[in-house]
Amino acid sequence: MEPELTTNGIFYRFVEENPILNFDAEILTDLIAEKTPSYKLVDEFKKRQQAIPQAIKKIEHETLARATPVTKKQLENDIGL
Repeated sequence: MEPELTTNGIFYRFVEENPILNFDAEILTDLIAEKTPSYKLVDEFKKRQQAIPQAIKKIEHETLARATPVTKKQLENDIGL
């Protein structure tokens, strides 16, 4: 899903693929750096690809657990408005 700001608020639109969430190049880079044997590359690549959604969920939960509310004024100050 991709957020879009509209006059009525934020609208979430379904998208086919989000390039931000495509970690293929990073996975391959890691596998090469780790000197993964060629006969294991495909299986290990698939295993790591399948682990991404759960890893993102874990990061989301950890972030929410540590999050503190920010007022509009605090945010404006933080980003220099």
